[in-house]
Amino acid sequence: MILRFARISYLVAAVTALTGLSQAEDQSPLPRVGVLLATDRSQAGLRQALNDLGYVEGKNIVVDWRIASQGYERLQALAADLVQSKPDVILAGGDGASRAAMQATKSIPLVFTSGDPIVAGYAKSLSHPGRNATGVYVPSPQLTAKRLELLMELVPRARRIVYLGNPSNPLAELELEQVERAAKALNVQLVRLDIRKRDEINNALKRVSRKTADAGLVSTDVVLASASEEIVRAFRAARLPAVYPWRPYVEQGGLMYYGVPLQEIYRSAALYADRILKGAKPNDLPVEELSKFELVLNMREAERLGIQVPQSLRARVTEAIR
Repeated sequence: MILRFARISYLVAAVTALTGLSQAEDQSPLPRVGVLLATDRSQAGLRQALNDLGYVEGKNIVVDWRIASQGYERLQALAADLVQSKPDVILAGGDGASRAAMQATKSIPLVFTSGDPIVAGYAKSLSHPGRNATGVYVPSPQLTAKRLELLMELVPRARRIVYLGNPSNPLAELELEQVERAAKALNVQLVRLDIRKRDEINNALKRVSRKTADAGLVSTDVVLASASEEIVRAFRAARLPAVYPWRPYVEQGGLMYYGVPLQEIYRSAALYADRILKGAKPNDLPVEELSKFELVLNMREAERLGIQVPQSLRARVTEAIR
């Protein structure tokens, strides 16, 4: 009887061990996405874009977030640290993060978001990016020049335009070149205001004044965007009309925004990461050039500044905030 019981116990233990081994084999590691950002402003948008694709952190995906708090200085170290976590794909937000990620790895698939991936060196061509990267292209330098044209259409008497830019941005020189060309054609003077780090913003904004400028233009930069409230507040306090690169500036009281909706950028970047996780190779995924632009005008701010919006501009407004 004892021998029979021992044999049964052995069989039960063996079956249990085999079942546990089978279950362990079925539980493959969760896909791992590394995200590199210069500020935390894009974190919520990217997380929502991943959620919309069915990814939930801790449930069916692991997301390693690396976020610089002040500017671009720590991005290289954060990128190197992110590579050590061995993600299946890296998602880089903006040109600063994309440059750091490209320098940190030549093998891990990378999804960049860039104002010009060819000039920046992230891709050999839009159709066949090459190397280990592909991603989203938003023509930021050209858009900034276009914003200056729209600003002059709104306030044609302005002659001095304060230009907020970040020289640390990898595409800052190209963007400035485009803006200077537009300023020359429009016969206006650019008053440059350089801001490299988050903690430089408040002191720099003290120079925003009607004594030095008639209007304002903010460059496409994530460090500047992290201080959008302070920037809008400074232009409003100085009663200077200004045009901005992203919608949150207008939602916080700014006058006008023209560009690509942020949710489109997040959606496209997350979709590329999804395709790579499912087996696609970066070089087989052409860089997506986003071309859905919107023009949003804050009519309350225009009225406060005493601006009469010309009908030619009203006809192109995607949304008027009243």
